[in-house]
Amino acid sequence: MKVNAALGIALGLALTQPALSGAQEPKAAARPAAADPAAACTKAVDALVAQLRRYPPRPSRAAGQSSIYLIDAKGGEATVIGSEPDPWLIYCDWPSWSADGKTIIFGTRRDRFSNFDVRLKALRLNLGRLEIRDLGLGGWPSIAPTCDRILASLMTQNTRNGELSGLWLMDLEGSKRTFIGGGPMTRWSSKLEKFMVADQNAATIVDVRPERSGAVVIPGRPMISPPSWAGEDTIVAAVAGPDGESIVLANIANPGQAELTEVLWRRQNGPDVHPDCPTYSPASGRCVFVGGQQNNRGQNQALALYGFTKGQTDPPTRLETGPLDQILEDVALSPDGRYVLFGSNRNIPGRSPRMRAQSVAAPALTGITIDGDLKDWPAAMPRHPLQNLAEDSAREFEDKGDHPSRSTSRDLSAAFSVGYSPKEQLLYVAIVVQDDQLVIGDSSPFDTDAVELYIDGRHGETSLQQRLQAGWDRTIDASELPVLHYAGKPGKGRVYGITESAGEKRDVENPILFYGDIKQTKTRMAFRRVGDVTTYEWAIQVFDQYPDQPTQLGPGVSIGFDIDVRDKDAPNPNDPGGAMPLQQRSALLCWSARPMGVIKVFGPASLGEIILGR
Repeated sequence: MKVNAALGIALGLALTQPALSGAQEPKAAARPAAADPAAACTKAVDALVAQLRRYPPRPSRAAGQSSIYLIDAKGGEATVIGSEPDPWLIYCDWPSWSADGKTIIFGTRRDRFSNFDVRLKALRLNLGRLEIRDLGLGGWPSIAPTCDRILASLMTQNTRNGELSGLWLMDLEGSKRTFIGGGPMTRWSSKLEKFMVADQNAATIVDVRPERSGAVVIPGRPMISPPSWAGEDTIVAAVAGPDGESIVLANIANPGQAELTEVLWRRQNGPDVHPDCPTYSPASGRCVFVGGQQNNRGQNQALALYGFTKGQTDPPTRLETGPLDQILEDVALSPDGRYVLFGSNRNIPGRSPRMRAQSVAAPALTGITIDGDLKDWPAAMPRHPLQNLAEDSAREFEDKGDHPSRSTSRDLSAAFSVGYSPKEQLLYVAIVVQDDQLVIGDSSPFDTDAVELYIDGRHGETSLQQRLQAGWDRTIDASELPVLHYAGKPGKGRVYGITESAGEKRDVENPILFYGDIKQTKTRMAFRRVGDVTTYEWAIQVFDQYPDQPTQLGPGVSIGFDIDVRDKDAPNPNDPGGAMPLQQRSALLCWSARPMGVIKVFGPASLGEIILGR
């Protein structure tokens, strides 16, 4: 990232002239020094943390939300401290803690990718009570070491108010603003005249002394994530090198020839995770970083916070127990190094959209043969019932005998088990359907028994605008869709009579991949009928992007998922779904509830989730 030399000059002028106060800056000697600044900071941090834990905000329920969390640097339970402060600002990120311990400022925006209407929020105590203040437009904040100024960014020009894109200097209330220029994410050093402009795997130092400004280069050790300050002229960075990935301290007095001063941790010493977002406190000697596994696009996933103390011989340990995260970012330490702030879109039970309406764990399995016989599945494997009748189901099914529940009806009841193979990189799904009438047709979804699976390897929030023009289902390609859709039936012949998908003619296939070619995947299915029970056994290749970006399956990875079971009680190939008597029409039983008219392949909002385990 290039930074214009004028940026450093402008910063120096803004810092030395009365741009913010409108009066002469008082001399340092005129400021009464605290008797013990470190003790005063610790006291302020304790007071703020106590109130943050006592009065956490109501967690956001919005799709795509991300919140700010607080956790002890040595581990424990995380507390949400910032979450949807305004109804439309659902994504909170980039927290900054003031050097005196009294204030936390973070950015908020409409979603992860929006650069409009980004706003700053401050958490502080007022007469001993916690308050949240709106500081106006701005994101990616950093508080000056003097605790009286903020650097913040506007990434895109706000056309309504005319604010310019770039860095802005302002007071602690977000007013008296001065435009600086330059790039986005900033981190102020422990000295007033210096800050860092961070990027995904790079950083530029901006100093009022031009000779101390420039892009940071650690010879032979390219950075693999944004670094953080670890002292006046020291940064902590995750780097690659001849001995693998590591977290290091480096002196950046000469940014273009930064000097590696100490290796804090090497990946080869464990744990085997890719490091990201390292932060280090000289005061406590504590280092905290994000560790994860990489997918085939080189992106970290299955994320967790790890921590260690400088000089310890044991490997870093996780700060939390429980599920891994898919987004975990913007790690920052309290000024005394005892607490950690971070951003995450993690599950918040009963509130977060990431906690889907349905969620199950999938253990790792070995020795599974896809033949419709489940004898090679563990005997204690849980079965999860399908109990939601789709709102657009053509009929309700009957409870025959004394079975009053959808879970036990002999007319139609279904349950599934799920696991995965880390070695084969396949998801295993076994669906057991009790159905007293087996009907097999090959002309439409309304004339046959069948099962359908919906798989979202990214487990994302992106939806495709629905394309309902005539013939869209014959021309759209599965590579354009966020959710893949498989279907299979317990018999021979075409599934639903489909002869063409993605604009190409298809041979007879069972199972099928809607809008794609199942032969480009490793997905397969087998079925078996014994008495009135049909078993479908699937091995599914999961994709981030069909057909050339498979999802890397491993512990902590979450997958969007749903099952539909179609049931027909009487054969009638001419039935369009509603011409037959009610009791003979097709029923559609789902794992996750599906509102009327929802087409699941266009977006994952109605899916449940699978979380892969060990």
